[in-house]
Amino acid sequence: MRRATLLLALLVGVGCTPMATSLRNAPDCIASVEGYFASPRQWARKAPALVVRDGYDHKTLYGVVVEETEEAIVFDPQREGPFHDPEPRRYERDEVLVHIGDDGQPVWGAIPDDLGSLWRIEDLVVHEQSGAERRMRFKPNAPFAFCMEPGVYAVTSVAFVDQIGNHDQSVRVPAVGFRAEPGAAVYVGTWTLDTVAPGESDVIAFPYRIVERPEKGALAALVGGPFGQAYHDYRLLKGGEAGYRTFHVEADQGFVPQNSLPLLVGVLGPTFDPSTDEPPAERYSRVGVHR
Repeated sequence: MRRATLLLALLVGVGCTPMATSLRNAPDCIASVEGYFASPRQWARKAPALVVRDGYDHKTLYGVVVEETEEAIVFDPQREGPFHDPEPRRYERDEVLVHIGDDGQPVWGAIPDDLGSLWRIEDLVVHEQSGAERRMRFKPNAPFAFCMEPGVYAVTSVAFVDQIGNHDQSVRVPAVGFRAEPGAAVYVGTWTLDTVAPGESDVIAFPYRIVERPEKGALAALVGGPFGQAYHDYRLLKGGEAGYRTFHVEADQGFVPQNSLPLLVGVLGPTFDPSTDEPPAERYSRVGVHR
């Protein structure tokens, strides 16, 4: 109970900060912020690994791939104790569900639901004109739509949480934000979590620390994002910076807002001066109003 209470407190950040209003609860909204959050299923165990069929179920093997062809994978499993080192075995392609590489990413196949992790995020944002704070919660692989007070918002904190209790927290947030425009539905983009490395085009990188891993072990630390260096000493990473979680931000030209207001495309990006009437041109390079 104590752990659950602590995790809840960590998730809400400042505790009593109100949630942003969902658009479905604000039928007369005059300024909405909308988009889509994509959170691909991520490997939640150590790597490398091979998941193979086992009757009507599947089993996970740890070790290294010795040979891989279009027809089969030859896998050398890790030692099973000090006196038993299994021989490499050939698995036909139809026996293999997924091959996980050294980086925790699928080389071939798809991660089974029970072995993967789906992350949701919770942003803490501040309205730069009034100083009012709001929490915005984003479910994995789902659209989002919030009714917001018009103005400029800066992202000040991001929490990453999955369905089994793993929790990462941003430690240094880049200067990113968005603008809610009166009389418009602002599309802030499609955000895809942890698929593109920091430094690539249209990527926002959030340095993070590990807050919670239910298994309390070094192997559990692997779940901290494919671009994080969370593969080593869990106790060291527990209190320090573990690496990066990333958003790949794109504009879907076919996006349809939930609000009936005209659509303005202004993807999540660098914050701008709220004292000016218009954001910098490069911030709205893909702006379009559609009726």
